[in-house]
Amino acid sequence: MTAQCSLFGFFGWFVQGVLFFTSGMPLLWKWYNEKPRRTFVTLVMDSSKQVMGNVCVHFINLALSATFASMIKPVDSCGDEECLWYFLNFTIDVFLGVPLNYCILTALKTIAEKRKWTLIQGFGDYKEKKSENTRVPGQEPEALSLKRFAAQLLAWLFVVACGKMILCVLILTQASALLQMSANLLAGVRCHNASATVELLVVMLFMPTCLNALQFWVTDSFIKFYSGKEKEQEGDLPVDSRGGVAPENQNLLHTRESSTHQPGSPKHEKSPLIKKGLLGGSGRID
Repeated sequence: MTAQCSLFGFFGWFVQGVLFFTSGMPLLWKWYNEKPRRTFVTLVMDSSKQVMGNVCVHFINLALSATFASMIKPVDSCGDEECLWYFLNFTIDVFLGVPLNYCILTALKTIAEKRKWTLIQGFGDYKEKKSENTRVPGQEPEALSLKRFAAQLLAWLFVVACGKMILCVLILTQASALLQMSANLLAGVRCHNASATVELLVVMLFMPTCLNALQFWVTDSFIKFYSGKEKEQEGDLPVDSRGGVAPENQNLLHTRESSTHQPGSPKHEKSPLIKKGLLGGSGRID
């Protein structure tokens, strides 16, 4: 009798614990190399949204794997359907779930702008927003708002939950074909004596570690807040709600335009007609 791969044994929980502690390493590396670098507190807030979302999805995947394994006919007699379903769920979460979450989050941010949901506007920005009457032009408040963070965390969990529900429907419509594909991908570590441990390590540690690095890296890029400095480095200036350059950045725009002229070249040269109008038609200024 061959050993069976089980997600819920002692070794399975141990492997899941190791996965939890290694999943944040890619985010630290990304943060260390980014320019300009976010504050560590902001990184923790950004990362905690991802971690909370992934923890929820992880336990959903465990529950779905056990449920699907008992509901859907197995592809063979190996008895490792739990591991097959977890591998399948996790892989789909990375390659389809991440783009889906991006689309849902983009739609949510658009709705937040139209509905004036201020706690979600500027997703990834946790600074307390002052009213227009009390704001000093060109000066942003520095105090972090736990209320904004909590609202954005709930918004992100909503995004992840919506994405997961859509993926569940997709998986159920093609359950047999997807299960067979999962079995084929793991054929080298299935249905052999003493292979259950190897299969569990592949399904719960090696593959998730690699895929987590990709998932966390990409997701962090679209849930973080891009400050004015980062936009300026990319050649863009922060804009207001009407699509124009914000008033506090007009001086910076003027400086940029002035710096585009070569040394010694005339700046803002006016036509003869304009010059004549400025001089009052007499060629001199009274």
